[in-house]
Amino acid sequence: MVILFPAVAVGFYLILNPAQQSVDVEPSTYEPKICQTTDDPDLRALADKLVDALREKPGDVKGWELLAKTNFSLGCYIESAETYAALIDLDKPTGERLASLGEAIVLTNDGVVTDWALAAFNEALVMDATSPMARYYVGLRRIQQGETRQALEIWLDLLEESTKDAPYFAMLDEQIQLGLSQLAADVNTPLDQDKKSPGSDRLTTDPLSEHERVSQNNEIDKLIAHLNNEPTNFEGWQRLVQSYAVLGQKESARAALREAVMLFMTDPQKMQRLMDISQELELQPQLPEVDTAPDSE
Repeated sequence: MVILFPAVAVGFYLILNPAQQSVDVEPSTYEPKICQTTDDPDLRALADKLVDALREKPGDVKGWELLAKTNFSLGCYIESAETYAALIDLDKPTGERLASLGEAIVLTNDGVVTDWALAAFNEALVMDATSPMARYYVGLRRIQQGETRQALEIWLDLLEESTKDAPYFAMLDEQIQLGLSQLAADVNTPLDQDKKSPGSDRLTTDPLSEHERVSQNNEIDKLIAHLNNEPTNFEGWQRLVQSYAVLGQKESARAALREAVMLFMTDPQKMQRLMDISQELELQPQLPEVDTAPDSE
C-alpha cells in the first residue's frame, strides 16, 4: 500500500529505531501493542481485546483509531504515536489524526515539540486550519524556540475564536498570561516611576468607597463604548486595564490587556508600555502545576 504520510510515519519509526538509516514501512509491519501501566481492570480488558481483534483483522481502521486513543488515555504515548502512524498509513491522514500523532510525539519527548511533531502539526493545519490542538502546539514550539511574540499571536487568535466553555480555554488563557509575563521579563526594563500608571498606586491604598466604585464602573462603561467606536485608541485601553485593576477585577483587567496586545502586537513601544502596566498592576499569573494540551474538539 502506498504510504500517504511517510514524513511522519517513517520519521517517527526512525526516532524509535535510531540504528535504522532507511525503512520501507508496510501496513503489515505494524504490530498492535499496548503498555502495561493501568490498574483499571476494565480498561486493561478493553485494551487487550482491541489488540487481539487487530491481530485477527489488521485492516480494521476503527479498531486502530480506538487503540490509538486508548493508548493515549493510558499514558502509553510511544504506543499511541506508533498506532496513529499505522492508522494514517492504513487509511488516510486527517487533521485530527495528525494533530493527535503530533501530541503523542510531544508527550513522548517530555513536552518538547520536536521537528517531527511540528511536521505533524503543520500537516494537520493544512487539512484543518482551525485545529485547536495543532495551533496550541505550534505556539508552544514558538515559546520553546524563544519566539514569545509569535506564540502569543497564535494563541491570542485561538483564544479569540474559542468559547469559554471549550475544554482547553482555561489552560490556554493561563498559557497566554505566562507568555505575557515572559514577554515582560524579556524586555527587562526597569520601571520608570514617572511612567507609572495613573491609578496603579490606588491598589495599595484603602478599599474604594461605594461612591468611588460607582464612579469607576461608569468610567469603564464609557471607555468600553469609546473603544467600540475607536478600537485603536491606545490610551483608552491603558485606562480600561487600569480601571478594572482599581476595582480589583484582575481577570477583566487581564482580558482587556490581552485584547490590547492583539491590537498593538507589532508596535514595540506600545507593547513595552503594556508589559509595564502588567507589572505595575501585578497582573502576572501564578505558574500552573500542570501543562496539558487542549482537546482537538
